[in-house]
Amino acid sequence: MKKIIPILLIVLLIASAIVVWIAVAEPFPMSETMHSRLRPVRSAALKARRIITGTLVEKGLLPESALQETDVLPAVVEEEERKDLVHDLSMELAKAEYKHIVEFTDGRVVRGDVVSDTEDYVAIKEKVAGAGFITSRFPKNQIVRISEADQNEQPITEKEIAIKNRFPELFLYRFGEYSFFSDGGYYFVESSAERLTRLRKGFMEEFGELFPHAAKMDRSYVVVFHHEDEYLDFAAGLDAHLENSLGFYAADAEILAFYDLFEGDEWKGQDSIFSDLKAQLKDQKDAVLAEEGIDEDKTSKAFSAAQGNLAASRARQMSSVKQEIMRITLHEGAHQLWYATGVHDNRMGSVHWLAEGLATYCETPRFGEVNRERLDVLREAFEKGTYEPLEWFVSNRKPLLSSDREKSHLLYCEAWGLVYFLENSHYRESFRNWLSRLAVDPQYASKELTAESFAEAMQTSLDFLEQEWKNYMYRL
Repeated sequence: MKKIIPILLIVLLIASAIVVWIAVAEPFPMSETMHSRLRPVRSAALKARRIITGTLVEKGLLPESALQETDVLPAVVEEEERKDLVHDLSMELAKAEYKHIVEFTDGRVVRGDVVSDTEDYVAIKEKVAGAGFITSRFPKNQIVRISEADQNEQPITEKEIAIKNRFPELFLYRFGEYSFFSDGGYYFVESSAERLTRLRKGFMEEFGELFPHAAKMDRSYVVVFHHEDEYLDFAAGLDAHLENSLGFYAADAEILAFYDLFEGDEWKGQDSIFSDLKAQLKDQKDAVLAEEGIDEDKTSKAFSAAQGNLAASRARQMSSVKQEIMRITLHEGAHQLWYATGVHDNRMGSVHWLAEGLATYCETPRFGEVNRERLDVLREAFEKGTYEPLEWFVSNRKPLLSSDREKSHLLYCEAWGLVYFLENSHYRESFRNWLSRLAVDPQYASKELTAESFAEAMQTSLDFLEQEWKNYMYRL
């Protein structure tokens, strides 16, 4: 028996090694089910490899070049390879080129070529999915401004080369200060770019004076996956905690990543149910009308009403998904901006309430407005006493996101409420002075931030601050 146990352990280790190798190397085609089941194994293996490699490099046992193999965006070393990537990116930008940016009175922005400009109408040729174009006429009184586009004046950047090297199948688009890489539809990418552009504008209007250097922030990079599996593979390879995420900002790589929720399994499943119900209604209608003595007019009206209710339900669900896409884009885009100011830093990742509070503050359609959904959740928690007291909340170093979705949602609502209160009340000056200190000394947050030091920075006691916070939230 004693001899059998070591043999079994060796067999188990060999089997585990084979599973890890299959998960990471994918030596043969896999079904979607197997691919999904092996994702946690792949995530853990890749993360362990990065940690082990980093440790060996620090101890001088491996050269620094070894880190490139485990980087999120490994550097491109070979000159010929660089030239090929730059050529491909330049060709992609040339295909996506547009000459004009047209801004409308309702806030819409259309990018394309103005092919006709009369006294009453403007005709614009817009790019659509793939290499297609469509020409549309717009009344001139709906147009605020037509400006020349200069999105391709900048040379190809090192980050664009690195992203293209990591994701050769993704196509490069440039929208203002954003570089997008995507294999999805052009309209989804363009609408995402418009949201992030409005976010940056609102951010600069509210916080630009506080962080003057933010006006000169570098180009921002976004990876938008068309399919959920592509996104999850990338996310899980960075961190197992991201496996169930819908979007994230990778601070190390300085890229924002998300996917089109309409291409995700959840929406496809719901849409399939709607299609099945629609087909069933039609079959039932045909079956009833086939019977003798049926009032065709009343029957048709009844089934039409049922079909209308089904269509309305689907429209509401689509609207909900669109709202979630907007929230994810703005929330993760806000993380990107706050890191650019220096308020967030890789070393201060433990101050999760501040990072998420600042991001949730920016996720509303109009920058910085009251988030009614989060406000309602927070008020209910205040009334029931289920919220986390302020002393615990500002001292907490654990991530707000966990397997307990309801609890996580409440913590995010608390983070929004606290930041909204501090930014819009008489604590605004103290709060902004504190943010400014974080921007120049991010280690202060990760090493010295306690409940006491936070209260000192706000120039009050935590008990008094908590009571004022609750009263303020009730008055909104």
